Amino acid sequence: MNILSHLAPTRRRSVRQLTGAIVVTMAIGTLSVSIMPDAHAESGRRICEYSFMAKPRNYPDPLVRISLGMNYKKDGACPALDASRLASTGYADVDQIYPNPVPKWTCEDWGRSLSLYLTDLGADPCPNMLEDNIYAFFWHDPTTPNAPKPTFTDIAQWRVYAL
Repeated sequence: MNILSHLAPTRRRSVRQLTGAIVVTMAIGTLSVSIMPDAHAESGRRICEYSFMAKPRNYPDPLVRISLGMNYKKDGACPALDASRLASTGYADVDQIYPNPVPKWTCEDWGRSLSLYLTDLGADPCPNMLEDNIYAFFWHDPTTPNAPKPTFTDIAQWRVYAL
């Protein structure tokens, strides 16, 4: 008689373990799907990018990165804005604001790049943003200890800063 025979896996035990592993894997997959909201493209809208993850020299939080963007129509160029007027908000320095014409992003790509799914704007920010308003998006490197979640603020209608 083998005294270690009780340690040998039986077919029944391995099937039970396999079933448990499948259930755990499915539960984790379901949980991860429910955490990440779906992003659906906002038809006819894009984000005009006036600055991206800029670090304003006089901003009180030295770890914050600020992006300036606007929910604008898909067709045509983004409105030309006066960099010095836009810099007067304190969210970017004049040399950190892109020259006109500025690039456009899809709403989902913008949201993904700034982790906006963690905010009230969601993974696709355009449906939750006022059209033609400039927003400041505040982002901290998520690998920084105790990094706060991204935030945003509505600055003003773009015509306030037009050339």
